[in-house]
Amino acid sequence: MRSDQAVGFKYKSPHEGYEVFHLTHHKTERGESACTMMRYRSSTCTWSSMPSLRVAAGSYLECDTIVICNAALYTLWRKANNLRILAHDDGEWKEVRLPFSDSTKKRAFLMDSGGILHMVVVEHEGLNFSDVSSNIAVWKLVNGTWDEVTRVSSTLLIDCRYRLNRVCYIECVGKNGVIFLTSTRFFSEWLVLTYDAGKDEWSWLWRCKASLACINRSIAVFEPSLTATV
Repeated sequence: MRSDQAVGFKYKSPHEGYEVFHLTHHKTERGESACTMMRYRSSTCTWSSMPSLRVAAGSYLECDTIVICNAALYTLWRKANNLRILAHDDGEWKEVRLPFSDSTKKRAFLMDSGGILHMVVVEHEGLNFSDVSSNIAVWKLVNGTWDEVTRVSSTLLIDCRYRLNRVCYIECVGKNGVIFLTSTRFFSEWLVLTYDAGKDEWSWLWRCKASLACINRSIAVFEPSLTATV
């Protein structure tokens, strides 16, 4: 999904509060385009500027979320068929190399899981918009190197091929060592595939019907977790 803005949220502590990061992509017709980043601190109720970023012509944000892992901020970009990860760390922007060179038929999702940056990659095959999923893999970034964590089994992939095809609206988030890969089809059904890193286990959640009038298909996780007592 193309976006001109991305937002990130970092909860620090009850005393220090939280921080909100907001990136705006100022597109231009030709040449490089600029991006500005702002940070809001709840402890002081103030906004401040952060180092700006320039991206190549034709680039756009692949995701409208800024992923915060430890002290680094990660953004995912696409230009034509090429994916890029640009990270802000130690006061400057750097590119994080991907573990693959061809991203023509790949969707990627970044997330913090246990203080380690993870990436879920959904690959597609076929020649049209309804390409089916041909592979789903999870990677983690350790000391600047990508290590493959797991891939969906061939048995489970049979279900994924059509439940997570390119017609579906797919999102992916992580929380407490569990990755949630969600898909909606024609606003009528939620499909949720999970990966539990502690158990090294993939599974489907029970299917959930959504209202046909529902427009917002986004999902969210909370830090700290929401709790309820009856």
